Amino acid sequence: MVRLLLPQDRARLSWGSMTDGHDFEDLGSEGDVGAAGFGAADVDAVATGRGGAPGAERTPVGAPLAGTTAPLNAVPHPVFASGSAGAGVAVIPDPDKEIVEVQSPVAGTIVRMQPHMFVVELEDESARMLVQMGIDTDQLNGQGFATRWAEGSTVQAGTPVVTYAPKEVGRLGYDPIVLVLALSHGSGEIEFPVALSGPCAAQDELFRV
Repeated sequence: MVRLLLPQDRARLSWGSMTDGHDFEDLGSEGDVGAAGFGAADVDAVATGRGGAPGAERTPVGAPLAGTTAPLNAVPHPVFASGSAGAGVAVIPDPDKEIVEVQSPVAGTIVRMQPHMFVVELEDESARMLVQMGIDTDQLNGQGFATRWAEGSTVQAGTPVVTYAPKEVGRLGYDPIVLVLALSHGSGEIEFPVALSGPCAAQDELFRV
């Protein structure tokens, strides 16, 4: 059995607590973040930053790993599938890979780091990108993941951020699909220059924000 876990990365994120009765359009400020958990109040801080200057060139968002892309409505989770958390694309990991390096989809600063997810704020602070590895994988307490960076770290597009064991996650009964979302953005606020379904390599462009 593959087990990847750093002791300092045992903090848990519950998407159930984030979504129960929470309006993702009602975005707060950095001051709403508590030091311990990551619950309904904390999504406000993660999802700040929205939209660049009018007429500004859009930023390409790359695939964080190789696999097969799929539209969000194919994701087996109602919040993600509906786009309530943000618009984006899902990537189904290569089924033959035991271990993969999940990369940052954009250049920026890591503003939230958990074993099974991370959020990168673009350098111009116009948007925040969530990379969520698996569905309900907060329940694994870090099993199947090893983080490489801490919150506040600066990364480039393509920088490895998390070592991920998708086959192990699948064997434990969790869907290992990876989500790439522009938090607080609707589907009309991002551009999809390519088809939403098909094979992709790491850092292939998924969409622009």
